Amino acid sequence: MNKWFTLLALGASLCAHAQNETLEQLVQCQSIASDTKRLHCYDQVTTKLQSKQPVATISAAPVTKSILSKEQKQARFGIENKTTQNEQRVDNIEATIVKLTKSVHGVRTFELSNTQVWKQIGSNAFFARQEDTVTIKRGSFNSFLMSKSGSNRTIRVKRIK
Repeated sequence: MNKWFTLLALGASLCAHAQNETLEQLVQCQSIASDTKRLHCYDQVTTKLQSKQPVATISAAPVTKSILSKEQKQARFGIENKTTQNEQRVDNIEATIVKLTKSVHGVRTFELSNTQVWKQIGSNAFFARQEDTVTIKRGSFNSFLMSKSGSNRTIRVKRIK
């Protein structure tokens, strides 16, 4: 710990010494009566400062906006927060259940006709079968709600694939 403190104090004193030296040179330049000589003195001091300080160059990355078709946007529905892309969001999708599996704990997994796989979150009752048409809507705080066509009952779902 003492080694780090000593190195820190030594580095700070070196910076302060270099700063004091520059200030003294500027005060000496200020005392020169002739305008051209004083300007020349200031120029010399500032060029020394510029040569001591490295100049950082920043290059801007080109901005590209991704243009996706409606099918591509629907394919990304539910996983857009897992990657960072600036694109317009789809508010809901409609698909048919191709395969429905239920775990031992009662959690359902829905494979849809658009090749998406969604998993039920929670234990709410939801009565859907294969070949039923479902709508998945965007909820609050990046949640998604699945509802069966012709029913007002919804369940929370999470996209798996």
